[in-house]
Amino acid sequence: MAQKKPVLGICRGAQMINVALGGSLHQDIPAHRSDDYDQHAHEVRLEPGSGLAKLYGETGPRRVVSIHHQAINRLAPGLRVEARADDGVIEAVRGTGATFICAVQWHPEFHGGRDGFLDGALLLDEFLEATRK
Repeated sequence: MAQKKPVLGICRGAQMINVALGGSLHQDIPAHRSDDYDQHAHEVRLEPGSGLAKLYGETGPRRVVSIHHQAINRLAPGLRVEARADDGVIEAVRGTGATFICAVQWHPEFHGGRDGFLDGALLLDEFLEATRK
């Protein structure tokens, strides 16, 4: 059997992965939309023991910028929550199987760890490393 390829979902990709694996979406969450992308920063809390917590450290909230009017509602089998917004909206998930699957509602390529934002390079490097295996 062929090795399955690693998958990194960004923004709508997080929602698509969840639906493709059998989950569902909240169809409209107006509080997570804005006309000005760069001004829609908010905190996310990393789940203790999660892959993201291992990358970024276990404590404290982290800042991201994400704008979306849909979000994960019922989590798909085979995924676990990695991060949530303060209002409980799921902002990141990860696969529980052997194949690397990680998905985030924000764009890790946009922020380099400055001004309290998560350093997206850490997640992107983790994904690139998974592609080399």
